[in-house]
Amino acid sequence: MSNINWPDPSTLSRIPGQNSRLPAKIYKVRDGDTVEAIVQFPSSEFCKVIIRLSGIDTPELRPRKNCKHRSLQRQAANLITSYLENLILNIECTVILYSYGLYSGRMIGDIIINDAEKEINITSHLIKEGLAKEYKNVRVPWTAEELNFIVSKLES
Repeated sequence: MSNINWPDPSTLSRIPGQNSRLPAKIYKVRDGDTVEAIVQFPSSEFCKVIIRLSGIDTPELRPRKNCKHRSLQRQAANLITSYLENLILNIECTVILYSYGLYSGRMIGDIIINDAEKEINITSHLIKEGLAKEYKNVRVPWTAEELNFIVSKLES
């Protein structure tokens, strides 16, 4: 047996640096609401983390086959993914990780970038621009009107 002094589990957070601002660099945008990042944790350890942006939903790159407006949704999703890549890919930013997500080891969090001495929360920015909608644990289908708005906004 080792001589490690194990802490009481009730005193630990599930995520190192949970709810703290952590330095990060986004190295891959999976879609409009999921990215992959290198995050520096309080221990100074760097880890690869998949981050699902907190509280938003964007059109799916691979919507279900029976999805209404399927091709329009894919078009909007591809445009949002490209938009997000241009905005955050390969830049230093700050992330706040809140919890583990439901699927594929993702963490729920926010990404904050600095632009001309002001902070931009990417989640709020996408909602404000009409490129994402609030997600409250129930996915609401995208309407043709919402998808056409995204396509016209990002293709111009």
